Amino acid sequence: MMKKILLLVVNILFLSMAPAQSKAKVKKNKIKTVTVVSTKIEDGETIVKKETDVYDANGNKTEESVYLNDRLEKKETYKYNKQDEITEHVIYNKDGSVKKKVQRKYNLENKVIEELTYNGQDKLLKKELTEYNAFGEKATETVYDDANKLIEKSIYKFDKNGLKTERLTYDAQDRLIGKKIYTYTYR
Repeated sequence: MMKKILLLVVNILFLSMAPAQSKAKVKKNKIKTVTVVSTKIEDGETIVKKETDVYDANGNKTEESVYLNDRLEKKETYKYNKQDEITEHVIYNKDGSVKKKVQRKYNLENKVIEELTYNGQDKLLKKELTEYNAFGEKATETVYDDANKLIEKSIYKFDKNGLKTERLTYDAQDRLIGKKIYTYTYR
């Protein structure tokens, strides 16, 4: 039993290792790609995992991919604006086709104000709009479907110190469907 648990832990670690480097090191060393190849033998079978991250000149990860025995397991791509904020994130299926695409727009304070999610056929699935209060904290998050109909809206409340105290979520009929309460302890 202990051997099976240990094998499971080793497998999880093997599959979750990433070739990540810090953005600062990538930029300083002008790294374009980082590839990690790891091999393990399990029950007489050799498993080769190849992970590759691709970076732009600013040190932003533009692509990550994982192959097991030369078969695509994971691929994601990223696009950035001039402020190095992710403007597009694409997730691919194992056959290389697009599974999902997320596009983001930012305000002048570099906070996400709009997020559009598309399926693999580039059909809009949902639109999320975020508004901020004068202190730059999220005030509302509103989610719409592909027909621009309201799905849900979350409202944030704050105390006199500007700390978040509540998040109330309502459905399209303005019924409360979720409540999150934040409490703090002080020294």
